[in-house]
Amino acid sequence: MFLDAAGTQPYGTDNVKAIQMNGVSVSEAVTFDNLPSGTYYVLETDAQGNPIVMNETQTTADGGSYYCTLEEGQNNQVTVDLTVSEEPGTVMLTNVYLEFSEDYYWDATIDITKRVLRNGEEATADDTFYAGVYQMLEDGSYELLTEVELQQNDTVTVTGLGGPIGESMTYYVFETDGNGNRVSEDPAFRYAVSGEGSVTVTQDSTAGSITITNEYEEEEPTEEPSEKPTEKPSEKPTEPTTKSTDAKDTEPTTTTSTKATKTGDTTDLTVELLLMAVAAVLMGTSVYARKRRRNRR
Repeated sequence: MFLDAAGTQPYGTDNVKAIQMNGVSVSEAVTFDNLPSGTYYVLETDAQGNPIVMNETQTTADGGSYYCTLEEGQNNQVTVDLTVSEEPGTVMLTNVYLEFSEDYYWDATIDITKRVLRNGEEATADDTFYAGVYQMLEDGSYELLTEVELQQNDTVTVTGLGGPIGESMTYYVFETDGNGNRVSEDPAFRYAVSGEGSVTVTQDSTAGSITITNEYEEEEPTEEPSEKPTEKPSEKPTEPTTKSTDAKDTEPTTTTSTKATKTGDTTDLTVELLLMAVAAVLMGTSVYARKRRRNRR
C-alpha cells in the first residue's frame, strides 16, 4: 500500500502483504487495518515491496509472461474518511497471462446444492446455511479457501477454483456456521448433516458438484376436537292417563240363593237339590250370554 499513484511512498513499515493463490484463480482478500483518513493506492509488488507497473508486461522466472491490470470501471485508489463512514474500501487486481508457464492454473467450479428435510419431506427452515470449500494440507488438516451462503433446496456455484495444467484438484466441502467453523464440530447444531465430502475436478472436467442435506424432526401439530354441546333430550309432555271403563267390566253380578222349605217328608232330598242347582247354573249362563250379545249390537 502506497501514499502515491507511482508507488514511491510506501505506507508505514507493514505496507506489503503476501497473497497466496493455493490452487484457485481468485485468492482470499488481504486486509490493511487501522488506517487514518486519507487517500491510498494499492499496487502489486515483488517480495521486497518494489511496485509492479500497472498494465506493463512482466516475465516470470519459468518463462511465462503476464501483466497486472484492473477490471473495467475500477481503480486502485481508495479514499478513507472516518468522519463519514467506516466502510472498508476494496481493490481487485487481475493478472493476465500472455504466455503460460508450467504453473498456469485452469479454472473450475463447484455447484453446492442444499436440501432441507423436515420429518423426511422437503421443507424450508428459518436458519441461514453456509458451506466452506477446503483443501487438505500435508498433515491431514483442512485449510479454508472460501465460504459461501447456501440457498435452501437450491444450488449455488463456487468459482475461482482450478489447478495447474496436467493435474487434478481435490477440494473438500463441509457445512459451516458463517464464520468458517464446521458445524459437525458443534454439538448444539440441531440438524443431521449428510453429503459432505470431496469433489475432484480436472482440466477436462472443470465443473464439480455436491449435495449437502440437513434433516430434522419436528412434531406435527395436533388439532384438538372441538367440544360439541351436549344436547338434552327433548322432554315430551306427559299425557294424562285416562282409564277407560268398559261396561262389560262393570256388569252387575246376579246372585241367586235358594232356600229349602222344611216339610214333614224325611226323604233324602240331596239328588233333587243337586238337580235344582244345575238348573240354576244353566239358567244363569243363559242369561249372561244373552246380555253379551245385546251389548255387542
